Amino acid sequence: MSVIEQLSETTSQPSLSEVEIGLWLSTSLRKLPPISPLTPKLMRLKANDDADLDVLQKIIESDPGLSARIIGMANSVYYGATGRGAFKINEALMRLGYQQAWQISLSFVLGSSVTIDPILRSAKQALWAHSYAVGLTAREFATLSDIPNCDPDVAFLGGFVHDIGYLAILALESKKAHAMLSEAQNPAQGYRHGLETHYGLPPHELIGAQLCELWGLPAEIGQLVKHHNEVSPLDIDIPEQGVLCAMSLAHYLAMQVFPPQGLIFQADETDVSDLLANLGIPDKKYDKLHDWLTDKAEGIQFLATSS
Repeated sequence: MSVIEQLSETTSQPSLSEVEIGLWLSTSLRKLPPISPLTPKLMRLKANDDADLDVLQKIIESDPGLSARIIGMANSVYYGATGRGAFKINEALMRLGYQQAWQISLSFVLGSSVTIDPILRSAKQALWAHSYAVGLTAREFATLSDIPNCDPDVAFLGGFVHDIGYLAILALESKKAHAMLSEAQNPAQGYRHGLETHYGLPPHELIGAQLCELWGLPAEIGQLVKHHNEVSPLDIDIPEQGVLCAMSLAHYLAMQVFPPQGLIFQADETDVSDLLANLGIPDKKYDKLHDWLTDKAEGIQFLATSS
């Protein structure tokens, strides 16, 4: 079964036929620039392995734009900058910490892979902030979990790219993106799952999964993007089901703490208790993560302005 057939089975009745979806994906997505060569290098690292610190430093130093952003982050008040500023990458890494520097670097590289209409910049920033929040929080849920195949690094990356299909829409279909945003900001209508299909576009999860494949991201990331919009992750029989549950919890929590500004959303029916039970996480940990993400919200918004 083709990727298109598999994805079409799990989405809400697309307005396009399978042939039209395939044509859109094969022609439109290839208009996007290739993914940065830094991405696979960063993805080979582990966020919890300080032994890779020297490797991370060399990767960052190889790209002037990324170097400037990492040093800028390290010197910001959101990351506790006091006294003498950080002028070198090794100084920035010491201030940010390995895990945080890895997450920010990977997020910047992926987030800057496409160029969009300047009018849609605020929408891209909102999408970046939401995606980064989901990635960070999914990583925390995965770290707390006691089940196998719930890798925190995979959870972070899956959470960060789960809505990357929308990024492609912003880049490739600016007029339709404007119309979708207007509808999502209208209290009488609001955002609903499958909104993009009503504008003659493939579902964003289908676009995102195909983009993951095109960019050569790990197969499990494409699977997570493909299934992230399912009503119940517990019904999805894939090895990464635990990560999918962590992503679903993280998405629900991120929407509670700071939903994208200006958008009106339908109620999310996520069954938090069942997902927590599946991951072996006590309910009280959810409340602690709510407070944890609330504390990070301002910093995430700051990061988004540089995306």
